[in-house]
Amino acid sequence: QIIFLEQPNTVLCRNTAIKSRHNLNILRPEDWSVARFMKACQPLGLQIMQVVARFDGSVSAEHGVGLLKKDYLPFSKSDSERAMMRRIKQVYDSDGVMNPGKILD
Repeated sequence: QIIFLEQPNTVLCRNTAIKSRHNLNILRPEDWSVARFMKACQPLGLQIMQVVARFDGSVSAEHGVGLLKKDYLPFSKSDSERAMMRRIKQVYDSDGVMNPGKILD
């Protein structure tokens, strides 16, 4: 477990190794509001994604990207990979009714 300190409070991060993959989960302290937690994590998110990109990692895996990580997708997927994702979505959702305006807009 890794602990990052944010004075005077603490933001907890859990790094779990599973099958030689590492998953980083940032845990919100119970006494923090969601808004306070998001504000505290925002600068940390960019630093984490820079490390992800440097080691050719992924923003997300089997659970999908999610709206909170949408802006970080370019750190782990190239322009051509994202274009391919859009083309695949177009094949299966030509009317754009599945999750409109979400990850692949």
